[in-house]
Amino acid sequence: MLSSVFAALVVSLLPAVVLYFAVRAIRFVVLLLIEEWRLGQNGVELTGRCAELIPARRGIRLLIRFVDSSGEEHSFKSRVLMEVRIPQVGDSVGVVYLPDRPTVARVTPRKAAADNVAWGCLALPFLTAVSCGAVALVVSLLWEAVTT
Repeated sequence: MLSSVFAALVVSLLPAVVLYFAVRAIRFVVLLLIEEWRLGQNGVELTGRCAELIPARRGIRLLIRFVDSSGEEHSFKSRVLMEVRIPQVGDSVGVVYLPDRPTVARVTPRKAAADNVAWGCLALPFLTAVSCGAVALVVSLLWEAVTT
């Protein structure tokens, strides 16, 4: 009895959980695309310095510091986890940032970041379809186990 109630609860909640995470992933990709577009349209290019190399799960992230046109210093962690040549601490790095929001900044060779966004746009529908298919399979198996 208890296992059938648990299975029914899982069957009813699983699609909502998958939908929640799918909506969050889509929102993340859309906001990233908007930021990249704004950087391409309104971004100001300058030179910053690599302040620190930060170990990450997949590669190395860069902590970049730069001074904007008003003289204020800002820093950001690069989203590009792999580059052809990883700068060392103290090396000059090209930076592009939004003048109205200096916290939105990227390393200048944005091709790698743009490629990551493009792959995300291609992979997201595929991953959503696979995850929804997996959820449908689990729900149907659980439903069959509960009803028989």
